[in-house]
Amino acid sequence: MTLKVLGSVILVACGLLLFLTLPGSVCASGMCPDIPSGGGESMSATAKTVTTGCSVANGMYVRTYTNLRLDAIATAFGQCQLVVPQCTPECVCVPSSTVYERVLYFIYSWVDITSQSQNGTYTVGRVYGKNPNGTTAYLHVLDTTQPDTTGPLSFGIGSAGEYFLHFQGSINTTICNMLPNVTPQYDIMVHARSALHRRERFNGSLVGGISLPDPGTGYYQERGTDTKNTDDWGGLEAAIRCSAPHLSSGHELSAVAG
Repeated sequence: MTLKVLGSVILVACGLLLFLTLPGSVCASGMCPDIPSGGGESMSATAKTVTTGCSVANGMYVRTYTNLRLDAIATAFGQCQLVVPQCTPECVCVPSSTVYERVLYFIYSWVDITSQSQNGTYTVGRVYGKNPNGTTAYLHVLDTTQPDTTGPLSFGIGSAGEYFLHFQGSINTTICNMLPNVTPQYDIMVHARSALHRRERFNGSLVGGISLPDPGTGYYQERGTDTKNTDDWGGLEAAIRCSAPHLSSGHELSAVAG
């Protein structure tokens, strides 16, 4: 027997010995899949002006340089039960008492901006779960209106333009890899204008702002105190009005006072 053949025989013998002496880890490897159960995830969000508390729905107009409060609710459900081999000496798979929860890591928010002074994609912030002692909590439901989170988030609208806010939750998929690892994405489009013309038809151009959709058709709004071409969103009466319709040929827009 050559030295090369002898070496091969020794390696095979050693491998067989290891295989026979470690039945719980090697013999059962890959034979005990863990057990996933449940599932499902969701995402929603709201925006409100800080000074007036007016709700800003998707597609609404706000005054430039308005501060927004952003709230979000993300959910993620499901469990993964660890299954372990028991070999005495036959190996069988036994569900253990260890259960991993499919929970949320955090809610992430970002914004796409197209405006007179700023363009690009920017981070708004993250919201985490919070235990009573202040440490990070990983929860099935992450609601920024509740004290068990680090929320809410805030965002300052800048110059005239479009602000497309996005929200999404990041999910711990557990050792069962219970996909998806994120919630659905929730979006809120906010249009910012420095002025919206009141009551009289105009050509679509804005004082200190940019053009509204379909320039030239004209826009109308509830009567305010401002004179033509000096609109400042109604002055003092804006503080008590959250929304007003803006009507244009074939269009209906909504605006809120900041």
